[in-house]
Amino acid sequence: MTIDQQGMLYIALFKGGVVAKIDPFQKKWIDSITLPTSTVTSCAFGGENLKTLFMTTALAPLNEYERHQEPTAGYMFSIDLEVGGYKTNIFKTT
Repeated sequence: MTIDQQGMLYIALFKGGVVAKIDPFQKKWIDSITLPTSTVTSCAFGGENLKTLFMTTALAPLNEYERHQEPTAGYMFSIDLEVGGYKTNIFKTT
């Protein structure tokens, strides 16, 4: 999940094949980005001016038949948006 500069939430829906854009102020699903695979795992802003939304997907837990049906499972996708996000925080592990 990530948030844009207007406060909208982008939520990766695993086994749903979409990243949902939610308006938390109105508590309403306002848009979605459909991906060619069901296993959407995460999303984050990056790129120039933080206006590119990067979305990762997983190969697991798809079985061999599902992998054949969803050949882009495990890929990363991106889309340029009009509204940017925020820089991701980096945490140091010990």
